[in-house]
Amino acid sequence: MFTISYSAAYDPFHTVFRFASLLLNSPDQSQRFGVLQISDFYLCFPWFLSDVSAPRSVSGFQKNRNELVRRYKANSYDLTPTASTLFERMEPIQLAALSAMLSKKIVEENESQGTIRILPSMLSQRLRKSIEQHTLDNRELVSFLSAELPKIPLAGKDGLKYRTGLKEYRYDYV
Repeated sequence: MFTISYSAAYDPFHTVFRFASLLLNSPDQSQRFGVLQISDFYLCFPWFLSDVSAPRSVSGFQKNRNELVRRYKANSYDLTPTASTLFERMEPIQLAALSAMLSKKIVEENESQGTIRILPSMLSQRLRKSIEQHTLDNRELVSFLSAELPKIPLAGKDGLKYRTGLKEYRYDYV
């Protein structure tokens, strides 16, 4: 038997769109790449937010996360592997998308801070309108992933890697 399926999570062009959406809605229009990868994962699979342990240091995090989990439920037709397996499979596509964005000068990398910053002037009007519409349609989710989730530090025992279980944290230099 032969089946054809599409998942936006494995599409580098859609990943560019999602990265641009998250970066445009982030404070300073920038994020650390590791945080951007994790935010992108949850933009594709928001129901997995239920697996994120809420930090006490970010007020309202748990309440907002729970509201999003109630709103975005897994499709009964989706047979998805574990979150860590999906994230691992997305990583090469995310790296390809970042490489394309850097080569087209849509983003710039600040190596000293370890951040990626979007250059909105490099986006076409058509793409900006699509991103604005996507943001309007998913306002709470995009806001949470671009502004709330990045408040949690990426590395360490209490960091985003640990709280999501998506990346290895034990060897982080904190």
